[in-house]
Amino acid sequence: MSDQEISLAGQFHIKEFEALRSEINRRSDEQFSTIRGVAIGAGTIYSIAGTLNKANIPENIISLTPLLWFLTPLLVILGFLNWWGNHFAIMNIASYIEVLEAKFDPKEKGWQCYAREKDPKIARRGKYIIWMQFASWAIIILFTLTVPIFLLNGD
Repeated sequence: MSDQEISLAGQFHIKEFEALRSEINRRSDEQFSTIRGVAIGAGTIYSIAGTLNKANIPENIISLTPLLWFLTPLLVILGFLNWWGNHFAIMNIASYIEVLEAKFDPKEKGWQCYAREKDPKIARRGKYIIWMQFASWAIIILFTLTVPIFLLNGD
C-alpha cells in the first residue's frame, strides 16, 4: 500500500500511533529514572542520618536525625506514586493502541493485539513482571518504614 492509498484519517492514525509509542517509551524511561532516583536518594538520606552523630555538628541539628529516618519512606512512597502514574498511563495508551491496530488492519492487527490474543503467554509474562515490580515496591516501602521505627525504639 503506498502513501497515496492511505486516507487522511489513516495518515493521522499512523502519526498518532508513532506519538503514542514514543510516549510509552518516554514513560518507561521515566519509570526507570524514578527507581534510580529513589535508590540514590534513599542511600544518601540513610548515609547522612547514619553518620550525622559522628560529625562535628551542633546538638540541635543532630536532634533532627529522627526526621531524616522518616524522610526515606516518604521519598519511596512518592517514587512509587510517580511510577504507578506512569504505569497507569502506559496501560491506557497500550489499550488505545490496540484499538487503533484493530481499526487500521483488522486481519493482521499489531503487537498489542498479538500479545493479547494470539500468544497469551506474552500477556501473562507481562502481568507477572508488573506484579513482581509491585511486590518490590511494597517490600521497599515496608523496609523503609521499619528501619526508622526499629532504630528509634532501640535508643
